[in-house]
Amino acid sequence: MDVLQWEFKIKITQKVILTQINQKKKSLSVFIVGLPPINTIV
Repeated sequence: MDVLQWEFKIKITQKVILTQINQKKKSLSVFIVGLPPINTIV
């Protein structure tokens, strides 16, 4: 496999993972805001 292709694939994978993490953080914060009792326990 070409080295450039390999680096390109790694960059795409990192972007996808970062996007997924950001989306999970958003949904998680919305989830926590929607449930104040859990928020006060934590």
